[in-house]
Amino acid sequence: MPEDRERARSYLTRRERDLSTLWGYIHTIHALLPHFLDRGSGTIVNVGSIGGKIPIAYHVPYTTIAILNDFLYL
Repeated sequence: MPEDRERARSYLTRRERDLSTLWGYIHTIHALLPHFLDRGSGTIVNVGSIGGKIPIAYHVPYTTIAILNDFLYL
């Protein structure tokens, strides 16, 4: 039983960290975008990993960020 609890706690911690990474990115874009639109230009530099290009269950936040980057590039 203790191993199951520890595994669940580890999963939740990882999931919370991944979601906070994703939401941090979204909030940053949300804060900057109006200024960029007013100025008519702007650049967001995102440093990521190759994990965002490979759709694996635990890489959902990274894949989502990669998709957002592609969308914003348009």
